[in-house]
Amino acid sequence: MTLLGRTSARGATGRFRILTDRDLAELPKLEWLVEGLFPAGSFAVLYGPSGVGKSFVALDLAHVLADGLAWQGRRTRQGPVLYIAAEGTAGLRLRVEAWKQKVGRRRTRVRYVPEAVQLHQADHVDALIEQIQQFPEPPVLIIFDTLARCFVGAEESSSKDMGQLVASVDRVRAATGAAVLMVHHTGKKAYAAERGSSALGAAADLRMSLSARGDRLILRCEKMKDGAAPFAPIAMRLRPVPLADGESCVVESTEAAADDCDTLNEKAQGLLQALQNFGRPAGPSEWRERSGLPHRTFYRVVEQLLQSGRVERSGSHYGLTGASAKPVPRECHGTDPTASANSATTLKGGTLARRAPRSFPFGPSDAHDDPDEAAMLH
Repeated sequence: MTLLGRTSARGATGRFRILTDRDLAELPKLEWLVEGLFPAGSFAVLYGPSGVGKSFVALDLAHVLADGLAWQGRRTRQGPVLYIAAEGTAGLRLRVEAWKQKVGRRRTRVRYVPEAVQLHQADHVDALIEQIQQFPEPPVLIIFDTLARCFVGAEESSSKDMGQLVASVDRVRAATGAAVLMVHHTGKKAYAAERGSSALGAAADLRMSLSARGDRLILRCEKMKDGAAPFAPIAMRLRPVPLADGESCVVESTEAAADDCDTLNEKAQGLLQALQNFGRPAGPSEWRERSGLPHRTFYRVVEQLLQSGRVERSGSHYGLTGASAKPVPRECHGTDPTASANSATTLKGGTLARRAPRSFPFGPSDAHDDPDEAAMLH
């Protein structure tokens, strides 16, 4: 059997690989970029409301992997990271400087593309792959921030267009061996699923949502493929960092666990029990009728259950998630999720390139006056 070629189990060659059960046993086992959290070589989506702090979290992950540090108390696999900053380019320099100040580093091994790579345009994808293949060491992670800026002119709600984006992501992964993280926005409601066609979430190996709870950010695993257990919610916060010519933020762990904000009040527990009694996804009318709650109270409590990750919405029906078995902290209720998300510190900016580039400028965080480091990064 040839894993990288097209030799079949019977020794014949052809367009497709045909494997036996023994061949399957020889396939590589699951490896991690971040232990128990982010599979190596996978396609991941990080989504949340606009301004909640997704870019800060993605950039923090990029720098930690590139420098071989632990992330949120978990071991990581060190390697080069490519960060495509298609949104918020104006604040990128300050964000990188803030992170270096946080960890006491003079340099970072992340490379940056300060413009959009259009994933529905073959020439963009070809150019990106060609340049990445010139790296002295292949990247372990490529981050696209955001999907919207790297999908200009295509329809996010179109399953055909989204399928083309997924195919491009798969091309990049196959050609480079890197995992891909797509930063994306939610729909109109602050804690809805990722915006656009469900083809994106269906294709992803890992889906993570980021939401605001007071001054804390909660990272939740919404999907983990290949039999790996979903990770428990992770709490973090953004800490402002004053700089010589401005201010930015860095991501910090919090002492309190994310589960501290996951205790349900009486109404929420009753509503969750009513949904469990159906034994299947339920529509809002039948669910509210069984719960006995007034109309406005019902939808307010449903929003709490959605935020806590215990209930998910699919079309017009609601169903239980894997987290629904956990019971909850009253001090976390009464928070307006929309206000929290909008009040989270954010730096936005940057402009979209007017002409489609055929090559992309890769840049380290600052000029290299150390020839050894310059050789490493170029």
